[in-house]
Formats: sequence, C-alpha cells, structure tokens
Amino acid sequence: MEEIKLVSNKTQENNFEDKLNEFLKENGLNLEVKPRVETVETLKNSENKEFIEDYVIANDHKLATEASKIFLAYKNGDKQLLVAKENTKEDIDKLIELNNWGNKTVEEHLKEKKFNNPNVILPIETIEKNRKVYRFYEAMDMNLEKYLETHKKLPLKDEISLMMRACVGVEDLNKAGVINVDLAPLNIMLSNNNLKLIDLDGASIINDKDNIVFRNQEGNNRFTAAPELFKKNPCFDKTVDVYAAAVNLYRLIYGNWPYNIEEQTMGISFEEKTNAYKKLHEENNINFPESVPYEIQMVIRKGMSPKPENRYQSIKDFMINLLEAYNKSEKNQ
Repeated sequence: MEEIKLVSNKTQENNFEDKLNEFLKENGLNLEVKPRVETVETLKNSENKEFIEDYVIANDHKLATEASKIFLAYKNGDKQLLVAKENTKEDIDKLIELNNWGNKTVEEHLKEKKFNNPNVILPIETIEKNRKVYRFYEAMDMNLEKYLETHKKLPLKDEISLMMRACVGVEDLNKAGVINVDLAPLNIMLSNNNLKLIDLDGASIINDKDNIVFRNQEGNNRFTAAPELFKKNPCFDKTVDVYAAAVNLYRLIYGNWPYNIEEQTMGISFEEKTNAYKKLHEENNINFPESVPYEIQMVIRKGMSPKPENRYQSIKDFMINLLEAYNKSEKNQ
C-alpha cells in the first residue's frame, strides 16, 4: 500500500503551534460527562475515615485496590474533591527498581524540573507516614475507558481534538525527560471541557545520553504496548509513546483495539496470552474499516510501525502529520 507523504519540515513545524491552537479552539471538548455524585460534604459523612495530617481519606469510597489503594479524599477546610493513592514504602522502592528510575520517582523528577502542564495531573502533596506513602491528586469525573463504554461514538473532529490534547501532555512529559509508556483510556481522565493524564507509576525517566531507557521488567498494557516493550528487560525510546498514541487513536475512531483476542485466549495462561499479543504487535497486520479517511489510516499505520526507527520520531511529529491528514481529508470530502 502506497504511503501518503505528510512532510514535517521546519516551516511546517514552526506553523504547527498556531494551527494546533486554532484547531483546539474551534473544537473544544464538550463530552457531556456527568460530574461525580460524591462531594466533600458526602465524604464528611463517611463512617470510615483516615486522617493523614491535614487530609481526610474516606476508606469507604474506594476507587481501586490493585497496585495502589485509591480512595476519595479531601483536605480540611477545602471544598475540592481529591483522590488519595496509598502505597507501602516497599511498593514505591520496587517501582523505582523495576522502572530503573535511579533514586527518585517520576513525580519527584518532574517536581525537580518544575514541570507544569494543565493536561497532566501530579500530586498536590505527598506524605510518608508509618512506612506508607500517601499521594493526593485532584479528582476528575470519569476515565476515557468508561466514557467509551457508555457513550455513543464521537464525531471524527472531536476524536482528533481529544487525542491532540492527550498528546500535548505526552509531548511535555517527553521534553521533561519522561516517557509516558502507558498512554491508555484508563489513564486519561475527563470532565466536560477538560482532559488530563494520570498515573505515571509505569513511566520511565530518560537518564541515558542517547535517550534510551532500560527497564527491569517486561510487558505493559497488551493492547497498547509497542513490540519492544514485550521483551525481557527492554530498552526503548520515546517512540513507544508514538506507538501508544496511534493505538489509542485507532481505538477512539474504530471503537476497538487494533489487536483484541480476549475471547480467543480465554483459559490460557497469562504468559501465553502475552506472547500471543506480542506476535500480533510484531506482525503489524492492522485492519482498517473504510469509514475513516485514508490519510488518517496512514498516520496510524506509520505510528504503529513495529520498528521504532520507522515510526514518527516524536509525539510532535505524530501530531503535525495527524492534523495535516485531518485537514486533507476534510478538503477531499
């Protein structure tokens, strides 16, 4: 299949910021996301509170219990609803070791860098107490995964707008020396007019002068992970974020993952399932329904190239080509 050439030269890159801002202004998020029913007043009536300095955690308002215990919370004297993430100190130390962060977490690294992006949620405060680490974040209304499961398909321009906003957050993370690694609908939080990325516990810090990252663990999200992440103790670069962005764009547009064999792999071991997905990502046989413009299909195809050197080499390059492809497709209609 012939690839459409979507050139990203210096002139195009210099004009891109203006074009992107214009596009996002014309296509603001209006997702009709219902606000959380819980409020700070609701949490004050909780029968199972935990007090961490000035913060109150409502243990009977649990959001998750996987790698981290996650609850709704609030700060005394404040009306803002918060999310509290609880880990043992040993859990944090293990994350540092597995992700090869060095001697600090990604969030600590970003704090040192004075990172500030409205599309990325970082802790308001981190408190260590009794060998536990509590991190407090602003609460959003709904993750993108739940939104996609409960709402009708968005118009294409809104899908592009949503993806662009997520990519802006990823681009700034990359500039700050962080590879997101785990861009996925579960880690994209929504309100009516806003989108923010959460959960950098699986992210990587770029410590190598060649911008290569080494990790002491294999695998990641089997739907979105680039092939190199499936290797044992993988080494990779920021193009894994380009790969994940292309996969997420496919999911937004088509309503399913490019590779989804959950039903076919029921009953087999986790290792066997992981290997089956690894093979699909390596083979790169992507099926595209005809409902989406060819130009955008080509952006997804290049972004999902199995070999890192064949992908767009930055999230910005991916965004430049995606916006160009969308504009071309609109003119061709």
